[in-house]
Amino acid sequence: MKVAHFLGTMRPEHDGVTRVVYRLRELFDRRIAQHLFISPIGSEIPQDDIRTVPSIPFPFSTQYRLAMVTQDSVRKVLGADKPDLIHVHSPDPLGWAAMRYARQANIPMVATYHTHFPSYAKYYHLELAAPVVWQILKTMYRSAQAVIVPSQSTLEELAQHGIRNLIHIPHGVDTASFSPTNRSEAWRSSILGEDSERVIVSFVSRLVWEKNPMVLVQAWKHLNNKGRSKLVIVGDGPARAKLEQLLPEAHFTGKLSGASLYEAYASSDVFVFPSITETFGNVTVEAMASGLPAICAIAGGARDIVIPGQNGLLFNADKPLELAQAIDELVANPEKRAEMSKNALESVKRFSWETTVSAYERVYQEVLAAKAVVHQLA
Repeated sequence: MKVAHFLGTMRPEHDGVTRVVYRLRELFDRRIAQHLFISPIGSEIPQDDIRTVPSIPFPFSTQYRLAMVTQDSVRKVLGADKPDLIHVHSPDPLGWAAMRYARQANIPMVATYHTHFPSYAKYYHLELAAPVVWQILKTMYRSAQAVIVPSQSTLEELAQHGIRNLIHIPHGVDTASFSPTNRSEAWRSSILGEDSERVIVSFVSRLVWEKNPMVLVQAWKHLNNKGRSKLVIVGDGPARAKLEQLLPEAHFTGKLSGASLYEAYASSDVFVFPSITETFGNVTVEAMASGLPAICAIAGGARDIVIPGQNGLLFNADKPLELAQAIDELVANPEKRAEMSKNALESVKRFSWETTVSAYERVYQEVLAAKAVVHQLA
């Protein structure tokens, strides 16, 4: 079996989608399938299984590029490696070209719904465009024999909008890397100085407005326990400069990866994530695997991961006072934090990358088997 994957970027650690795809790429069983990854942005180090297509700078972001391709361009980049299956990871121009190529070449298509684009509209003053975005998504995913969705909550929302062939496969988390064993008192001291008893509240994310950081900004102003806590913001992006102005008391680490990221998670005490645009929430399970109770907005994947009062707390994303109260509650109660930490570690055991990869491979095999049956009947 040959599977061709199409996505917006294959730069390592570029975004959540890329991190998921690289993990899948690492764990796919090469005895089951050969995998090819096609994107406007490739890896810094050339890889035999990663190919790039012509592109131009993305109009609204210097971090991404816009593929300039047609189905004929897709055929050209594939060359002699005609796939048995197309897997689209992004509903962007490259994804559309791959979809048209699949239809023209009579190749089955699978898609993963990684990014909840309709929820981005409010952050860029495009609320009126949301119905149009839904129609575009329905048109694309109608061509897929299977649409993989990482959370049950998001799956139910897609079903309500008329998208079919939905399959729930959650992402995994690497509990060998994200672990409380990475906790470092030296790291904490570098941020807290001599005030080592303060509670570190961490927000880990790309710093973009669709992650809803303004709710955190507003909530931080209303904390009763601000003097007992320290806000640490891990990540980088176009919103960073403005956030540094709005949160002068916060510590900004910039983008971290690898051992530095594991250490930052495990050396914190509470994780906060106000985003409502997540189809899963990789950072939430990474924080929990590091032993942190999570405070998340009631939206998307968080509803599948956070059990209020057990491994974390949920708040209404448009109510910063609720977020402030949730942070105050955990800052003021070390016993509750400890209990939630223990429960968080237990609850992430169900998120295994090996299980995720096996489920993906099973979908591939079932889609191709269904195509074979159709050909036999014809």
